[in-house]
Amino acid sequence: SGGGTQQQQQQQQLQQQHQQQQQQRSSKSWRDPWRDLEPHRGTSAVLGILNMRDCRDTRDLWRAEENLMQWARAYAHEADREDVALGAGDTRNILTRLFVFDSFEEKCQERVNLNQTRFQANQLVAFPPFDLNSQMMALHWNVVVNDLAVALFRNVERRIRDNDVMAKSLVYNKQQIQGGSGGGSGGSLHGSLH
Repeated sequence: SGGGTQQQQQQQQLQQQHQQQQQQRSSKSWRDPWRDLEPHRGTSAVLGILNMRDCRDTRDLWRAEENLMQWARAYAHEADREDVALGAGDTRNILTRLFVFDSFEEKCQERVNLNQTRFQANQLVAFPPFDLNSQMMALHWNVVVNDLAVALFRNVERRIRDNDVMAKSLVYNKQQIQGGSGGGSGGSLHGSLH
């Protein structure tokens, strides 16, 4: 009977988590029910490209950061837009990266100080100068793309875990309703999904 009590406690925790998620969602705006189940329906990342030769001073860098955040807000789901802010880092559902080229040139470094960025360290990505005789750019590009892919996969993994918790809670709720009315399915996952 100790195992049954532990299982009931786990089911109650799942149900409480599901109710909290529903309350959080209802306190925001309406959400597309397919968005959580099919992450490919939404935008996962917004990338910006900045050539430091085009910047007069650090304020141009800040304008580029603000512009990227505006695009990220525009592509974020309505319920997540308030989370997209300068200095906040990657949000729950959308990643932002600003790729900065020619930042190693001395003239550019005199005008623009990349240390004054308002982005988190992983959001601002400086690229080395391009040299035809060097493999540095290709190596750096591979690292940057791999880091972005890892961040995207972590986001998808988190969404899958959230969806699993939600699905288990829904199945549990349906079993409780069916069990309470005498039409229980015996606890089978397959039977409870019909």
